[in-house]
Amino acid sequence: MAELPISTTAMAAVTLSSIAYTEGRGDGSARQKAAILEELENIGLHSDGPWSLVWGPSVCGGVLALAAVNQSGSQFAVSIRGRILTDSWSMLNGLLQHADPLSQTEWHYPRSSDIMIAGGFAESFHNIMAMTDPLTGWSLLDFLRSSLKQTTKQSTKQANAELLVTGHSLGGTMAAMAALWLHDQLPRAGGPENVRIVPHVFAAPTAGNKAFADRYDAVFPESFRYVNPIDPIPMVYGGISHLIDCFPEPGPQLRSQAGSPAYDSLCMLAPMLATPTYVHTNQRRGTVVLPGVDVSPEHTFAQEVTTQHSVFTYAQALGRVEMVSA
Repeated sequence: MAELPISTTAMAAVTLSSIAYTEGRGDGSARQKAAILEELENIGLHSDGPWSLVWGPSVCGGVLALAAVNQSGSQFAVSIRGRILTDSWSMLNGLLQHADPLSQTEWHYPRSSDIMIAGGFAESFHNIMAMTDPLTGWSLLDFLRSSLKQTTKQSTKQANAELLVTGHSLGGTMAAMAALWLHDQLPRAGGPENVRIVPHVFAAPTAGNKAFADRYDAVFPESFRYVNPIDPIPMVYGGISHLIDCFPEPGPQLRSQAGSPAYDSLCMLAPMLATPTYVHTNQRRGTVVLPGVDVSPEHTFAQEVTTQHSVFTYAQALGRVEMVSA
């Protein structure tokens, strides 16, 4: 468990993660971009704000990414959002029934026959690699190579350019993968070689196996993973066996839905996805267990999943932790 208090970088991360949901039903619209620009400009000093949009937002296959820079120009950030679903219960159903976690694929950044990621997540991640800025046509990777290299050349106070990579839920899973991808790819083709990448991910399902987690933890010793301990989504797939008991009595019980596709899928998958098939990142340090909101006995299981998993629940919980400057 990570030491507290929380930094302004953490607050910037959760704020940028929430902004990635702005006007989600209007993905790619001028209205969405205008709303994102306004929200970035209104970020306060507690989150290293204001921030400026410098790439995107770009949407591919329902996945959204944007890049921003803080007021001082000292830190760039990439914020990623997964596909918009009707609610978190729909997401949980999808992760248990349709994401095919039993099918894993080899990780290529760097290529390793030992490092494996969930096949469904790999498909979504390819959307990020394919994204281009709607105005400039620049890919995310090429933009960051150019911008971070220029920042490094101009900097007289810091040796390394800094890149915050963040996301919530499936966006958090994609952010963890993107951080490793960028670490491997940014120095290539004449790109900057000394970028300090700092991942902060929220409520993220597990991306891959133990080899993936080991690689991530070795490369990013300063990374952070934030979880609400009774949010079911980050229990998938590492810790999936705990899902059955995630809302203690008198909260709503998943057992009440015995016989439903979600419950039956959980019962089938839990014994098959034990360690080391899926292992969370931040095994030794960097996991921050946040104080969530109280479980409501009046909620259905689906309603409680949506409440506990909300990015705003995470933002509020993080805001209740004592703050220090970055």
